[in-house]
Amino acid sequence: MKSILQLIDNILRKYTPDPFVIAILLTALTFVLAFTLTSSTPVEAITHWGSGFWDLAAFTMQMAMILLCGYVVAMSRPVQAVLLGLIGFIRTPTQAVLFCTAAAIIASWINWGFGLVVGGVVALEVGKRLPQVPFRVLVASSYSGFLVWHAGLSGSIPLTANTADSKITQEAMGGITIPLSQTTFGHVNLAALGCIIVLLLVLNWLMLRVVGEEPVANSAVPKSVSSQSSESVTRQGGWLENSFVLALLLGGMGLFYLFVITRAGQFKLDLNSVMFI
Repeated sequence: MKSILQLIDNILRKYTPDPFVIAILLTALTFVLAFTLTSSTPVEAITHWGSGFWDLAAFTMQMAMILLCGYVVAMSRPVQAVLLGLIGFIRTPTQAVLFCTAAAIIASWINWGFGLVVGGVVALEVGKRLPQVPFRVLVASSYSGFLVWHAGLSGSIPLTANTADSKITQEAMGGITIPLSQTTFGHVNLAALGCIIVLLLVLNWLMLRVVGEEPVANSAVPKSVSSQSSESVTRQGGWLENSFVLALLLGGMGLFYLFVITRAGQFKLDLNSVMFI
């Protein structure tokens, strides 16, 4: 099994292009399929592509904001303090792998941008604490939790389907919205989510047993993590950029907005309200 995984890893490292390249190739493939498998001509296909290129601009911005907001929360001092505090209780390799998996699952369910950053931070800090645990297993465990993101609170399709003025809702669903009680919090989704959580915990534990512990200190662990800079602010105006008052101001505005729409009976979980939260 180890030799098979190593072979697959070597092939992917050597031949897999950048994700942006894959996106371009898929765009070209879709263009070819459009005029070969449908009644559209190449001219019509390229016209549809060009005229519709920016139709998802608002959705793209929302996805970027989810990633940005998730990163900001994950790198905040309170969240970092909680993560480091919990990591302090880890004593064994099994605990390390299960903690990385569980932390990534919980964070990804809350917000996929949050889960991406938490997964990396947890894997790095746990690897520093227990150098005998293979770092590649910690990384795999941390990012395996990302599998649950679309079943969580930032799932783009459930939230979009619950947004009345979204393009998808208006054009594909005739203006009818689907509440989260039937998607994210539906029985089928919760049952599937529970099965995935159990399978991931068992699978990553088995992966640790197959790989085994490192015989020496784990040299694969990076020396530092991308975190908030601790450099002192010396230039004029720098103090304002790091002012806690601005964070309170912006956060307070967001909370006040949520309070107003909730009081007016207009609150519901959609893409925009999730980002404000």
